[in-house]
Amino acid sequence: MKQRTLRTNFLIIGCFFITFHSHSAAQSFIIKDVPQKNISVDFRFIHPFYQSPNKLNALSGTYDLNLSIPVGGKWNINTLVPVVVYKNKIEEQFYSYNYSYTYDKTALGNIYLGLQTIDSTSSNVGRNFSFGVFLPTSSKTESYNASFFGLLTNYYDLQKYLAETITLYSNIAFRWYLENRIRFGLDVGPQYLINISERGGGGNDFFLHYGLSAGVDINDFIIKSEFTGILILTGDPENFTDRFLNFLSIGLSYTNCIVKPSIFYQFNLHEMYENLSSGSLGVKLSFILD
Repeated sequence: MKQRTLRTNFLIIGCFFITFHSHSAAQSFIIKDVPQKNISVDFRFIHPFYQSPNKLNALSGTYDLNLSIPVGGKWNINTLVPVVVYKNKIEEQFYSYNYSYTYDKTALGNIYLGLQTIDSTSSNVGRNFSFGVFLPTSSKTESYNASFFGLLTNYYDLQKYLAETITLYSNIAFRWYLENRIRFGLDVGPQYLINISERGGGGNDFFLHYGLSAGVDINDFIIKSEFTGILILTGDPENFTDRFLNFLSIGLSYTNCIVKPSIFYQFNLHEMYENLSSGSLGVKLSFILD
């Protein structure tokens, strides 16, 4: 009942954002945003719904602040600051005694610094390339539980939350805009996770992330879906299908704004999440500065 109430509250907040009026360009939910020729700022909040009797605070989730600054005519400097907020009231019973305690932690994730190209092959086709590094700014001692919570909330971006890890990241994206107001997108790229723990033994990991998006413009709104996932290229899983972790996001964006609001819900498509989370609700605000 508590989780249903939280979902209802978030939907009301999302509807409020959608009715806010201004103007701006459409962006993405989970996959990388299309680079702009002006300074852009994005804020995203994702809140998970756990399959647990514990009372997860409505402000718990992952927060991302992304800044993109054009330099010259073909490049953008891109930086991202992830933060995890984990507030959870845990109630337990020991024989006839009932007791509860609250875990409250805010943790910085791994900050990203990179470059992104601005490239359009035609008025209906866009292409851009991104590369950069996630710095090891996530604390292993102060934020372990919060970092683990970040992974469970948005595993597609796991490189943001792993402590003692440097990630070399790249992505190539294509966008197609059809005359019938339908749009498609394709994202793909490798990421190499380097473990820098003094204890050693963690090893390095190599992943391939991918994303497919489809949407339709209806007046000032875009109804959109994004299928995202990661392919684990290292390790030796029991089954080949265990190398894939997939997610599906469905949402709505309002484009006629200076502050462009979006609301979306992310479904977890991997069995490892069945007993952990039924999905996550996200809200995103995008600003484009003239």
